[in-house]
Amino acid sequence: MRAFQRLLERASTRWASGEHDADYAETFSAFQARVAAALDRVVDGLGSGQTAVVVSSAGAIAWVASQLIGGDFSHWLALNRVAVNSGVTKLVVGASGTSLVGFNDHCHLAHPDVTYR
Repeated sequence: MRAFQRLLERASTRWASGEHDADYAETFSAFQARVAAALDRVVDGLGSGQTAVVVSSAGAIAWVASQLIGGDFSHWLALNRVAVNSGVTKLVVGASGTSLVGFNDHCHLAHPDVTYR
């Protein structure tokens, strides 16, 4: 697991560097723009008091979360590192904009007979 995590982080850093954009079907900057545009579409489509459920990958969710807390690539990498598949992240949209109020909740996966390592 640790070897895979190190490889993933090296690959992500290479992708985000912009120095190898021709090697990727989607550049990191295009990924950032796509995720931001998707969030904007969801937020813009909500009326007062409405709720939306969005299902996405950990990378996109970690990018949104890092941006909402004023983070950069290093914050994205750290959040992406701990994101659990099927984790629940909660945003609230109000007069002051969009805020992150919960990240990666996965208590729904807890089971008394399972030990997590």
